Amino acid sequence: MRHRLRTFLPNAVAGRHYDHGRTLPNGDFAISHHDLLAGDLDSIERLQPTRR
Repeated sequence: MRHRLRTFLPNAVAGRHYDHGRTLPNGDFAISHHDLLAGDLDSIERLQPTRR
């Protein structure tokens, strides 16, 4: 990988498996910055779509 591309990549990532391989509904998932830095992945929430 070219060094100039590395500036666009994160230094670390976090992941979790949900529903044991079952398909999840489409949607966005969110976590607060504080909970992310604390490593509290149980705080991830699914955001429901809204109409404007």
